Amino acid sequence: MRGKLPGRTRARRLSRSFAHVGVQLPPQRIREVLAGAPAPEPEFFDLNFAFIATQINHEKRVARFKRLRHNGIRSLIFVGLVLVVLNFLVCIAYLLLNLAQQVP
Repeated sequence: MRGKLPGRTRARRLSRSFAHVGVQLPPQRIREVLAGAPAPEPEFFDLNFAFIATQINHEKRVARFKRLRHNGIRSLIFVGLVLVVLNFLVCIAYLLLNLAQQVP
């Protein structure tokens, strides 16, 4: 937590995110442990595990978002190039039709 004690809302959010990785700790207990209250060793290990697991999950989500954004940009570039090629083909067809009409 970088030396900062979580408020009630942040503690609730931490409790919910810890529950997603399998650690059931109430928000009040999280605040107490982070404030320096003595904690049994298994609870301390669970808390450390939960922090690490939620950080890993966050990094996975960020990596997935970056990958999706990269793929989206690549798709937009591809669509743009297809439109340029189609425009070029339409222009060539128009030019050939005009040239064909001018020949007597």
